[in-house]
Amino acid sequence: MMTDFSPAQRRDCSPRPGAVRQRGNGDLRAASADSRPSDVGAVTVDCGAACGGRATAHRGAAGNDAATSSSGAAGNGVRTSSCGAAGNGEAALHCGTSANGEATALCASPEEALRTIAFTGRTLGALLYYSPARPEQQPLLHALAGDAWLEEWPALPGLAEAGALMQQGLVADQRATLEQEFQRLFLGPHALPAPQWGSVYLDEESVVYGESTLALRAWLRQRGIAPALATNEPEDHCGLLLLLSAWLAENAPSSLDTLLEEHLLPWAPRFLTLLCEGTVHPFYQGLGRLTRITLAHWRQYRGLTPPVRKLYR
Repeated sequence: MMTDFSPAQRRDCSPRPGAVRQRGNGDLRAASADSRPSDVGAVTVDCGAACGGRATAHRGAAGNDAATSSSGAAGNGVRTSSCGAAGNGEAALHCGTSANGEATALCASPEEALRTIAFTGRTLGALLYYSPARPEQQPLLHALAGDAWLEEWPALPGLAEAGALMQQGLVADQRATLEQEFQRLFLGPHALPAPQWGSVYLDEESVVYGESTLALRAWLRQRGIAPALATNEPEDHCGLLLLLSAWLAENAPSSLDTLLEEHLLPWAPRFLTLLCEGTVHPFYQGLGRLTRITLAHWRQYRGLTPPVRKLYR
């Protein structure tokens, strides 16, 4: 039985002709009728004040109970946020402040680690995969324009700077150009500054639907995961893989490390470098930085060693 991994918000556009080169027809496997739907693409971030002044963020699949986590000032004034595991051989990652004032990331429990991956992966995936013009994206963008979400993110070096850039990109004059920049960066019709498909980087011909795409597709099929997408597109899209990471963290955590190590981390840093270099829009500069430091955080605490592969872009 195939499990339906189905981003809930429909994409309203596909890569324009000429933006990328394509190999094969890339038809996607339909989910079985009796599989359990998982609206992993539905992101709800509701940042506000809870009792005691702690910022809260509700995140999860639309229509389901949203997972919650809170962070704020502990009795000693150190900001805390749990995000990982200790005591089982994994590196500890507890969010706080070191003696020199630098943010640190150490962990609390395996369950909190997975919840944090689900939260951060779902948020970043939605921002990279879905058009910012979609109505479903507006609550997320509204939350990111404020400060409360920063208290929910792992306290990573560079977080404040990335957040400030994203907030700058959401003020009125910059927000008006957000959709235009999303189209230019990721969809075309002209050559893309930052293609989001892994095979563009891993395939010698820099095409979509390359060998690495087929390898990912086979890996998903072996695990009974069927991406049910609204458009005919490759599965190795960075935003989609971040959403899938969030889904795996909640539904099949034993498969999470392989997805990251084999199918995302070998090429994602290069994509994020091109994203930061290819845009002058502060929102996408900040998003590129935030995604980069978050993936580095995942890699560190899970002890991942992705293979070094030759990149062709």
